[in-house]
Amino acid sequence: MRIRLTLLVSLILSITSIVPSAAADRFALVIGNANYPDADAPLKEPINDARDIADELKRDGFYCRHGENLNGEAMRRAFDRLYGHVKPGTVALIFFSGFGIQSNRQSYMITGRCADMD
Repeated sequence: MRIRLTLLVSLILSITSIVPSAAADRFALVIGNANYPDADAPLKEPINDARDIADELKRDGFYCRHGENLNGEAMRRAFDRLYGHVKPGTVALIFFSGFGIQSNRQSYMITGRCADMD
């Protein structure tokens, strides 16, 4: 799993480095949801993955908001804050680790049990 995460971080950072350095506004929203009401136990990787990605993005100059086990309302507020920063020339990156589903070519992130946003 660590190898896949390292490759993912490398890919993200290589893609964002293509953007000209003049685009100083670089924002990221990183969410890890591990606690789900109907699950027998929390997922093992989402929290660590989200923390690792957030740390790497911060080192690469992103203003990064990191949330763990966000419920629906907390996720909406987090996205609204991110959208408030986006303007022409802004680099915006979203990373989500947790459960998701797809229906009729539409993807959905499944929210967690509680809200905690740093």
